[in-house]
Amino acid sequence: MVTNVRESLMFSATLRLPKTVSPQTRAEFVDELLDILELRTLADRIVGNEKYAGLSPGQLKLLTIGQWKTHSRTKIGLRRAE
Repeated sequence: MVTNVRESLMFSATLRLPKTVSPQTRAEFVDELLDILELRTLADRIVGNEKYAGLSPGQLKLLTIGQWKTHSRTKIGLRRAE
């Protein structure tokens, strides 16, 4: 199965957020994560596997951070190194 960045974050949010959170709220949360992690332009890009190249290692790291943060609806405080 091949998924894109948005689907991956939605799947993680569906598993980790309480059942009381509405699908619309989950979608808004995922959109916020995409903006904060600067993955909005890659939202429909395939994550990748052994057949498809997909994301770069740095982009995969950001996606992993986004998946990890889906357990909490609090604001994310991430700072990039300058």
